[in-house]
Amino acid sequence: MGNYFFDFDDTICKSRHIYAASVQKTFEARGVKVPSTEDIYQAMGIPIDVSIARWAQ
Repeated sequence: MGNYFFDFDDTICKSRHIYAASVQKTFEARGVKVPSTEDIYQAMGIPIDVSIARWAQ
């Protein structure tokens, strides 16, 4: 099994825009209000269940 790196906080590379786009596409596919890129950036670093609940309001 290989090693994998997950970099959601820009430590290794600038990956925030990829994460934000994937969140927005997921919300769009579900037919719910899509959070703005800025809202997604502000929620980075907090637990995912908290951020999803925030965006879903």
